[in-house]
Amino acid sequence: MLLVVIGPAAAAAVVTVVVVVVVVVVVVVVVVVVVVVVVVVVVVVVVVVVEVMVVVIEVMGAKACMPK
Repeated sequence: MLLVVIGPAAAAAVVTVVVVVVVVVVVVVVVVVVVVVVVVVVVVVVVVVVEVMVVVIEVMGAKACMPK
């Protein structure tokens, strides 16, 4: 239907534009997903490191408070 209304060259141009737009949208979505995953991983690593440090400090503090 599109081909009949606007001609083959214009139809090819429209199809090309649609394909380019779809590819750009897919790339943007993939980049956003990767960024979100990286941020989540960094946050999890920071939380784990902080928790481990807190436990180590608590254990060291408990050892320091123990009678010798």
